[in-house]
Amino acid sequence: MPEGYRGSPMPVNRFPCVMQLLTAFAASPAPFSTVVEAIERASRRVGRRADPLERALGYGKLIAELQDQVTLVAAERDAAITEVLATVPGMSHRRLAARLGVFAQRVDQLAKIARAGGRPRG
Repeated sequence: MPEGYRGSPMPVNRFPCVMQLLTAFAASPAPFSTVVEAIERASRRVGRRADPLERALGYGKLIAELQDQVTLVAAERDAAITEVLATVPGMSHRRLAARLGVFAQRVDQLAKIARAGGRPRG
């Protein structure tokens, strides 16, 4: 795991089918409400700073942390997509991309990486 990683990998293998996991998370934003609320609280805390320089620095730190987390989640998503490609061989890249809301080129790229024996970033 990358340095500074504080979470655990997404529980892909706890589900009998990876598509169920992807569909469950895509269908309901409710599991993420806590994350959104935490970001909003952090943003409000920074916004209360009187000094505009301190606010700008605080927002910059918040953005950097969020970008790190997005990178980690994207790596987990890519790993799950790669797993889908390996376990659901009949699914077209276009159909998978449409179902996940990603570009077909990303699915193609991950398939190419997997065929070459590599793994997605992360």
